[in-house]
Amino acid sequence: MKKKMMLRGIGLEFTGLSILYSLLVLALHQFFFPEMALPLGDEVRLAFGALLILTGLLTFVMSARQIHKAFREGRLETKGLYSLCRHPVYSSWLLLIVPGVVLLFNSMLGLTVPIFMYLILKKMVVEEEMYLEGKFGRRYLDYKRQTSFVIPRFRL
Repeated sequence: MKKKMMLRGIGLEFTGLSILYSLLVLALHQFFFPEMALPLGDEVRLAFGALLILTGLLTFVMSARQIHKAFREGRLETKGLYSLCRHPVYSSWLLLIVPGVVLLFNSMLGLTVPIFMYLILKKMVVEEEMYLEGKFGRRYLDYKRQTSFVIPRFRL
């Protein structure tokens, strides 16, 4: 692929679609299915939601800083959070921040948001991965083979 990839990759498009879908789900929950609340006590739901969001924001900031530095230096990042999964920036949203927000909004329908995000990410990220394959060749292909997509793989 000859096209130069921007630092943000597919981030803006992915975020825009995710927000639109989230607003649709929130409206459906609010106006048509308000009784579809999560079966958790408020204290547990709010505490766990806040913990997920804070952990997600920390993960997001750390992985964004890491990839920003690697991008500036023109190198493939494979260490730190990038040794756990290939896309920790997206992972922080899918696995931590959005589920935390869903808990705060107390919506069973909200559980579809991370699923939707995963499905569109899987389709959209192909462009980023093709770019990385073109730029880093065999090194990226080896990294891709050894490292999970967005669900972190912890090694002992």
